[in-house]
Amino acid sequence: MPIWVLFDVLPFGKFNMRTARFQKEVLHDWIKVIEKSRGNHNLVLQTGPKTLPSSLQTVQLLRNAAAHNARIYGKKFIFNPSLKITNSYWKTYDRKGFEVSPKTVSQQIHSLFTGLMVVRYFYACMDDNAVTNWEKFLVHLIKRVEKTSFLNLKGYLGFPDNWKELLSIRQF
Repeated sequence: MPIWVLFDVLPFGKFNMRTARFQKEVLHDWIKVIEKSRGNHNLVLQTGPKTLPSSLQTVQLLRNAAAHNARIYGKKFIFNPSLKITNSYWKTYDRKGFEVSPKTVSQQIHSLFTGLMVVRYFYACMDDNAVTNWEKFLVHLIKRVEKTSFLNLKGYLGFPDNWKELLSIRQF
């Protein structure tokens, strides 16, 4: 059965529960199809059969917070995506040996920024219209951040200094 059939019929949460129970081979094949459609966009994140369900859950939790007008600023999100990223911001995210304090790693993982990076991953695998919509969102976000003087982008927002570059699919 094509995956889009499930997605059209099931609510996002139930869809995510189903995907978490897919066999590893099915998830691996699904990731190949997703990433093949990325064109020449840089995905930044690397995902695998184990990490795809946690990435989908991250999108679900972030979407639910935004859709239900939940607090986002300064919130510690409960999502816990498995990240495989070569960028130095997450280089210390290695559960085997923390190079920084567990509190700092927790802020990085459970942050709004990490959630946006996961959403960015999926947008980078979509068609050019979707990528354009993501870039418009990013331009709007940059303008809002520049207009708001009290924002602390670090902490539980988790934005590193090069956040604009990391979130952009088509580099500015």
